[in-house]
Amino acid sequence: MRISWLFLLCVIVQVVYEQTDMQQEILGKWKFVKKTETVHKQETKSNDSITDSPTSDIFFKKNILLHFQDTQSMAFEIENESFSLLVSYTLKDSVLNIADSYTFHILKIDKAALLFKVENDSVHASYTYKRIVDKE
Repeated sequence: MRISWLFLLCVIVQVVYEQTDMQQEILGKWKFVKKTETVHKQETKSNDSITDSPTSDIFFKKNILLHFQDTQSMAFEIENESFSLLVSYTLKDSVLNIADSYTFHILKIDKAALLFKVENDSVHASYTYKRIVDKE
């Protein structure tokens, strides 16, 4: 019985650490790179710009930056402009909710790339962002 409790405690600790790692990895500025659609089971189609797509959204335009902050807020910024819009976000179990209106499933996140798909999207597509560093 003690071994079961110890195992359960280890699993809970591991989940908490994984969640904390993802919270830390998402912090920073991200720039849209491309959309990859799955056309058939084996073929993929990649687009650099999807403004003509019926599922186009503010998240998927080349000049939009997503700036995730450690205060659970995210700024939409227009590249080379002084405009930004601050919204809240939550991240739990690789599901990213932005402003309680948009839900994304994070497929991959590391120091250089963020890859996610839109939850409940009829189009089987993933979106790739790259991390950008401010020039200071």
